[in-house]
Amino acid sequence: MPKSINLPCKTCRPHRSRPHTSLTAEQKDWLRKNTDVKYTDDWWKCAETGCLTARPYASEGKSVQFPPDIA
Repeated sequence: MPKSINLPCKTCRPHRSRPHTSLTAEQKDWLRKNTDVKYTDDWWKCAETGCLTARPYASEGKSVQFPPDIA
């Protein structure tokens, strides 16, 4: 799996592709414990400075906001 891909981020740059990175182990654990998401390998976090948004590869509409201490 690539470490970085370009995807739209509905929080910081709607309708424009921005770099996204694969989730860290800590982010995956948080996502499983705090949402209904069980499979996290297809989730990506926006790499823009200050953006806390993560989204799955195939669904631009579904996203979560990480707390600052996890992002």
